[in-house]
Amino acid sequence: MVNSHRRLKEFQEHSRSIFQQLQQSNYKIPPGYKQWDKLSYSIAGQVALIEKFYVDSVSNYISHRLALWMIKDAPIYCLNKDLIGSLMETTLDNLEKILPDLPVALPTFLLLLPKEGLQTPQGDYIEYMVVHASQKHRPEDSEGASPKYPGIEIKNLKHESSLLIDCSAIDSGNFIWFSGVNLEADGSISFEEGENLGVAHMSQDDLNFTNSLRILCVQILLLLTYEPDLLTDSSEADLPTKGRGFSKLSKDTKSAYRYPRWLGKNYKTTTESSNFQGGTHKSPETHWRKGHFKKVAIGKDRAERKVVWIRPVLVNSDR
Repeated sequence: MVNSHRRLKEFQEHSRSIFQQLQQSNYKIPPGYKQWDKLSYSIAGQVALIEKFYVDSVSNYISHRLALWMIKDAPIYCLNKDLIGSLMETTLDNLEKILPDLPVALPTFLLLLPKEGLQTPQGDYIEYMVVHASQKHRPEDSEGASPKYPGIEIKNLKHESSLLIDCSAIDSGNFIWFSGVNLEADGSISFEEGENLGVAHMSQDDLNFTNSLRILCVQILLLLTYEPDLLTDSSEADLPTKGRGFSKLSKDTKSAYRYPRWLGKNYKTTTESSNFQGGTHKSPETHWRKGHFKKVAIGKDRAERKVVWIRPVLVNSDR
């Protein structure tokens, strides 16, 4: 009991120290997303578990990935709710054709999801996710240290895949979801499932949901790589000013703020009417025409290839 109490106290002190260091980043998060004080507190609690306070493999994974995000000073992206909905209606059945040529320019990033943007089978909502793309030939992307966070040194979690894209998510019930996709040396695709790493039993609905998370994270990595027009900067203009006193802050104080970037800030679901003319047949019901990713030929003599997103369409949304 004494040892347990001591370890709990050590964990709390370690978590508090990380939280204080994270607070110096001074992020301003747009409304509708988990705010920085609560987000940094949650991240600090997860990172404090790394190595010293082992719970299970899933907790260790997300602790590692969040710590990596911290020391790399990697970006935060806010996802648009309509964009999430459209990506959930986009298939991704050709990973073996897309992943081998994927240039991984951004190995680690944090995603903030809007409130009630993505619901789990238990009725909670995903609040944030950390995504990491680990390449076997670039271990330096998956390890490191920073003077900003003394005492935290991240070691590479070795694997034999050519590319491992993993996604660790925290929901509003503080449950951790984990999934990943591996590109093997022979070009085949395999998957990482949270049921093999954590302590909780996963139902078929849970497994289906982790599959959706895995697909969503790969899709977002593709958008960041091939659809840069969806990216926009956020600023003080995205924050509510009424009653907050932002207008009274000095320019120096405002310039010290950091802001996440938007992914799909102004994205709107594509809709279409079937132009049904009536008659004896029933009017077509509202449905999705699925989207997909595919390679297209570009450049001189059409010798180069680019991945494009064929967006899904909501048909008869006005019915």
